[in-house]
Amino acid sequence: MPLQIDVALVGRNTIVREGLQRILSENDFSVRWSAARTVDLPDIRRDDPWLLLLFADSDDAAGDGDSIHELHRRFPSARIVLLASEFDFAQVRTAFKAGVCGCLVDEIACDRLLGLLHLVALGEKVFPSQLADELVDHAAASHPMATAPTINSANLSCREVEILRCLIMGLPNKVISRRLSISEATVKVHVKAVLRKLQVMNRTQAAIWATSRGLRGLDNDEPLPPSAMHAALAATSGLDHGNSPAREPLPTA
Repeated sequence: MPLQIDVALVGRNTIVREGLQRILSENDFSVRWSAARTVDLPDIRRDDPWLLLLFADSDDAAGDGDSIHELHRRFPSARIVLLASEFDFAQVRTAFKAGVCGCLVDEIACDRLLGLLHLVALGEKVFPSQLADELVDHAAASHPMATAPTINSANLSCREVEILRCLIMGLPNKVISRRLSISEATVKVHVKAVLRKLQVMNRTQAAIWATSRGLRGLDNDEPLPPSAMHAALAATSGLDHGNSPAREPLPTA
C-alpha cells in the first residue's frame, strides 16, 4: 500500500484549493490543512516531511524570498512547492534561493503534477519545463558567439563543415558516426575542433552560429559529399584519421 503524503494548501482562491484537494485526495495525498494564508495554519510541529503548496496569489509567494524564509522557520520539516500562474524566471530563481523544493506553473496537467509532487515528497527538486528554454537563452547571452564573420573565415576543413551540418540537425555523435562512416572518437575530435574554431561553448551555439550564416543541415535523403564518401572508403580499410587522407601511389614491382 503506497505511503500517504500529508499536504497543506495555501491560496486565496477557495474553489481552486477545493479542486486541487479533491484531486490530491484521490491519489495518495492527504490534504490535512487548507487556508487562504499561512498565518491561518496551525503550528505544525512534526519531524517527518510534508508538502506545503503555495499558490501564487498567497501573501507568502512574495518575490523577495523573505516570506519563504519565514515559512522555513515556522515549518522546518515542510517541503515547499510554489504553484505559479505563469512562468517568471526571476521569481523561480528567488524561490529556489530561498529554499523551495519545487516551482510549477499551474497550467500543468494533473498526472504530471501528481508525479512531480511525489518526487518532491521523495526529496527531489522540480522545476517548470519553461526553465529549460530560459536557460538556453541566458547561456547564449552570457557567451557571445564567434567573431568569424563567415564560414570560410572560420578555417573549417571539409570534414568539419560536414560535422557542423550534422550539428545543425541536432544529431548525436553516434548518429553522426554512422552517417559519415567514421568512429565516434573521431566525431568527438572534430566536434571539439569546430567549437574551438567557432569560439562557441557548445553544440547548440555552433548550430545557431552556422545557420545564421546560411549553412543548412544535411537532408535525410541527401547523398554524402565526396569527402564523406572518401572517408567511408578509408574507414573500411583502417585509413580514416578524421580528415580525408590523400591517396598514396601503389608500390611498383
